[in-house]
Amino acid sequence: MPFIDRLAQMWAVSDTLPDNIDLIGVVSFGATATRLSNGSQETIEKAAWLNWICPGAVVAFGEFTKNPVPGVEKERKLYYFPEAVFAGNVISTIEEAEKIYAALSPNLRIQRIVFVTDQWHSRSAKLIWEKVWARHGLKPDIRIVTVPSAFNIDPEHPMTLIRTQWKWALANVLRHAFLLLMPFGFDILKKLNVHQPT
Repeated sequence: MPFIDRLAQMWAVSDTLPDNIDLIGVVSFGATATRLSNGSQETIEKAAWLNWICPGAVVAFGEFTKNPVPGVEKERKLYYFPEAVFAGNVISTIEEAEKIYAALSPNLRIQRIVFVTDQWHSRSAKLIWEKVWARHGLKPDIRIVTVPSAFNIDPEHPMTLIRTQWKWALANVLRHAFLLLMPFGFDILKKLNVHQPT
């Protein structure tokens, strides 16, 4: 196994699954002009497995704002999950978590959430999802399920940092260590609207 893959395993959040799942959130890893990116395909397949073992769970996702052709990601994901909650266009993980929260029916009782992403993104994603829900006075059990970051790498990825694993690793570690863990780091990221370059 390449060294970078071992590092990704060490960095990744390794949550166990809850007994039941109320919400499956699926990260937006974008799409090319004709297909889901490799990362989007992998996370959708993992989410489909989760939905198979917990068929009562609500599935929710957004679409990366800067995809080269709008609608490709939404269309492909709705093919897998026709009843899913579509949260709209999202430019960052913060916006993604906020829009998914806003798109959910207030009548839903969401107590157990599983968010599907890749290994390098997992630590930041968990922290962001916890902060977004906490700002609404809620503390659901939020767990992360990952796909290997090596499967996310895609030479046609609309998020250029995910075209090589070392760049994707560096971007996630730096964002997490120097922004999200800083006092007011979440608010700074939100205000700056920091997102993937394209």
